[in-house]
Amino acid sequence: MNIIILGSQGSGKGTQALFLAEKFNAMHIDVGKMLRKLAKEENALGRELYDIIHIKKELVSDEIVLKALREEFKRVPQGRGIILDGAPRRVDQIEKVEQVFSGLGRTIDEVVFIDITKEESIDRVSKRYSCSKCHKHFVLGDNLIGASDLCPDCGEPVEQRKDDTKEGILKRLSIFNEQTMPVVEYYRKKGILAEVDGMKSKEKVFFEILEKIKK
Repeated sequence: MNIIILGSQGSGKGTQALFLAEKFNAMHIDVGKMLRKLAKEENALGRELYDIIHIKKELVSDEIVLKALREEFKRVPQGRGIILDGAPRRVDQIEKVEQVFSGLGRTIDEVVFIDITKEESIDRVSKRYSCSKCHKHFVLGDNLIGASDLCPDCGEPVEQRKDDTKEGILKRLSIFNEQTMPVVEYYRKKGILAEVDGMKSKEKVFFEILEKIKK
C-alpha cells in the first residue's frame, strides 16, 4: 500500500501517516525529516544537504529533494509500502514524484486529503511547541501546561516556531491554498483521492481514512 497524505498546517497528517504506517507495516517518509536525517550522513548527498540546510540556510531545490526521495525509497524493501508526507506540494512536482514511485516499480494506491478549517488550523498550530534540544513535539494544554515548561525528557526549554504565529500561519495557509490545493484537485479528478474530515478526533479521522481506502 503506497499512500500520499496531504493536508494544511495543523491537519494532523503526520499523526495519521504514522497510524497508516503502523496499520499497513509501511514506511512513513516525512520529506522535511528525511532531508534533515540525510544531511547528517557522511556521503556526497548528505554533505550537499548539510551545506544547503545548515550553512547556506537555503530552501532545498526540487531536483535535490527528488534525488533524496529516490535514495530514501530505495531503502524501503519492495514488500513494504510507503506513506509519503510532504510531497508533491505543487502541480509541477506531481509528475516528478510519480516518476520516483514508478521508477522503483511502485504505484500510488491512494492519496489522502485531511480537510480542516482555517480557524482550526490557526488554533492547533499556535499551540505547537518543541524541545530546543531533542526536538520532541508538545501541544499547549495537552502534554504541555505552559510555554515556560521544560522538556520532560531532557530538561531543556521548549520553543515555538517563529512562523507559528497567527500571521505566519495565515501566510502558510495562503501558500497551501494557492499551490497545494491544485494538487488535491488533480488527484480528485484522477479518482484516487480519499477526502476526510480532519475536525474530528484523531481516532475518528483514522477510522474514516480506513473506510475511504476500503471503498
